[in-house]
Amino acid sequence: MQGPILRELRAAGHAPTIPAEVGLTGAHDDEHFAYARAHGLALLTLNPDDFIALHERTPDHSGLLLVYRDNNPSRDMTARDIVRAINNLLQTGLPIAGQVHILNHWRY
Repeated sequence: MQGPILRELRAAGHAPTIPAEVGLTGAHDDEHFAYARAHGLALLTLNPDDFIALHERTPDHSGLLLVYRDNNPSRDMTARDIVRAINNLLQTGLPIAGQVHILNHWRY
């Protein structure tokens, strides 16, 4: 998660932790998942498939926020869409911890 998504998250008042800041650049998904669990962080990913399996094996985590892409710029979520979806989800008061949320559903 870098570039526009990181800028949009910070501009919206979120405090993202990125792999490069914690020595996880290029690490396997299970290492990212373990780090997020150990530090009480919800995990945002644009590569959701492996994380669903990790959730099923270890459901006690701080939350997974998944973004699915079609590789079609007219349908894929922009950085602004992703941040809006996170804020929409948070406004509902639904639990995040231990849950998997597909942000595409919160895009409105």
